[in-house]
Amino acid sequence: MISQSTITTDVSLAFKRFHGSTDSNEFFLPPITEVLILSQPRIQSHPNIINLEGVCWEIKPNTREAVPVLVLEKAAWDLQQFMSVDEGMNMLVEDRFNICTAIGSAITALHAYG
Repeated sequence: MISQSTITTDVSLAFKRFHGSTDSNEFFLPPITEVLILSQPRIQSHPNIINLEGVCWEIKPNTREAVPVLVLEKAAWDLQQFMSVDEGMNMLVEDRFNICTAIGSAITALHAYG
């Protein structure tokens, strides 16, 4: 689950929470894997992948267990929002193709790390 918060008019963050196994060993694998991948220099410098800003912890109310929450740079727009405004709806086919290529480039970079 991802939630968001605006810190200032210039800074917005997204918080990624992980839901899954109740087994602590299995629960920590996805966030640790994501941190390892997002901290690779080639991923950090990729223009189409948002930055990992840090990790914070939250306490689950039912178990009082501390769980990691990834703190990410929040993009100004998501693709669905962009494509629903005039600028996105009136885009040239070439520009749409360039967006698809940029997304493919980011996915390829992420898949290089498994």
